[in-house]
Amino acid sequence: MYEKLIRIFSQEKQKILQESFEIYQDYSDFLRFYSLEIAPTVLILGEGEEVEEFAAMLDSYEKINYQVGVLSPKEVVAINGHLGQFEAKIKREDSLFSLQFAQMVLFYEDENLKRFMGCENVQDYETPQDLIDILDSRVGTYSYHNIIHYNADKCQYHHRRPDKKGEGYCHACADSCPTFGVSKNDSLMELQFSALDCISCGACVMACPTGSVQRDGYDKESLYEIAKLYKNIVPVVVDASTSQDVLDIDFGNTLAFVVAQTHLLNETYLLSIVQESSAQVVIYDPQKNMALMSAIEFLNNIFQKKYQRDAVLLAHDKEKLQEKIKLAGVYSDFAYTYRQGQKDALRHIFSERLKFVVKDDILGFIPNTYNTYGRVIVNQDKCTLCMSCVGACNVQSLSAGDFSLMHNPSLCTTCGYCVDSCPEQAISVKFDGINLEPKWFEHEIVARDRGFECVECGKIFANTKAVEKIKNMMTPIFKNDAARLRSLECCETCKVKVMFGVQS
Repeated sequence: MYEKLIRIFSQEKQKILQESFEIYQDYSDFLRFYSLEIAPTVLILGEGEEVEEFAAMLDSYEKINYQVGVLSPKEVVAINGHLGQFEAKIKREDSLFSLQFAQMVLFYEDENLKRFMGCENVQDYETPQDLIDILDSRVGTYSYHNIIHYNADKCQYHHRRPDKKGEGYCHACADSCPTFGVSKNDSLMELQFSALDCISCGACVMACPTGSVQRDGYDKESLYEIAKLYKNIVPVVVDASTSQDVLDIDFGNTLAFVVAQTHLLNETYLLSIVQESSAQVVIYDPQKNMALMSAIEFLNNIFQKKYQRDAVLLAHDKEKLQEKIKLAGVYSDFAYTYRQGQKDALRHIFSERLKFVVKDDILGFIPNTYNTYGRVIVNQDKCTLCMSCVGACNVQSLSAGDFSLMHNPSLCTTCGYCVDSCPEQAISVKFDGINLEPKWFEHEIVARDRGFECVECGKIFANTKAVEKIKNMMTPIFKNDAARLRSLECCETCKVKVMFGVQS
């Protein structure tokens, strides 16, 4: 995977790199490898001289005997299927027919078709031969890996009611996916994952606030285990794909930290690496991923308030990488180990780690650009403590207290599901950011009531607002039925006695 990179370090550091690779292997599911046969059939969609020239080039190609079809986009009614098994519905004059093909090339912009693996746009390539090389690489036995692992337990889209737009409350993974690797079905409220279409960009892993979407070999557990190996060593994070590009870098006292993609590292993963290594982290990202830069900026804003230094140093080219390596250092006040549980939600891990940073300080407010940090606002006058919101919250940000509703903003992903789950319309969500102070991490009372005593035995059996709500609803129905009216203010035991006129 990165044998040449390992050799440039000392034997002691080579052992760390080798062990990190073994951890990656331990957390990889090697049963999720698949293959299919790709025929040398290509459909070209477009019109004009360039289309004809490219088709002729493929027809006369000596390396592979391609079967080439050319269609005008106007003739195509629909295209479905996947790499190796595409089917186009075509209309010519008054006739409809189908065409099967393995790959396609576009000479026009179609963002939907470009999301298919096996569909290429000529504008993405410098030369026609570059494009043909990609087509060639898939012909024959094409192997692929189910890279993304999905667990619906804490997913904030799976089988929830649709919102007012008919969509789910959280579908950040599907929104961030540039292909059909992740898509959503709003009729079933289910996410659909295609290992064949996934390009392993890491965007869905970065975007998921709960950790329901994880990358094979580099999930939250394996990254935590690997980070622990770097105690008191500055980690220099590089993609496996770019690790060969940094062989001539002087790493000094630092050590490469190789991941499948730097673009899967959201603020939780970054904070874990910083605290477990007790060092600033250097990241090499020549692609300048915007989501990664936002996560780094967010975390650095927090560290600047606490430690007056950045947590993560980002480099987009090798010259800057060399500079950042020389600047990065180990800081004992960063050091913290959080023994996370296998079922811990990602936001819970971030909350516990951030709590260590804040301690007893009041550091101020940190805005965020994700709209996934904020807090729930409850109108106490409207809230009847029915706890529908508690049942709706799958990250335990909302919980029931003693005739009270509790909210821990540090666990909240601001999905908004509690808002529409409230029958009293008493809840709203404020999308702002994080208050860096101790109470941000505590379960605070956001609504409370007093207990209601049974009018027969005096036992507290419900809260007052809930009883009053039921009385207001049922009084017009029961009208002059004194027994039924009185039963509304009775506990479960006394209710039966009152209804049937049983004397105590």
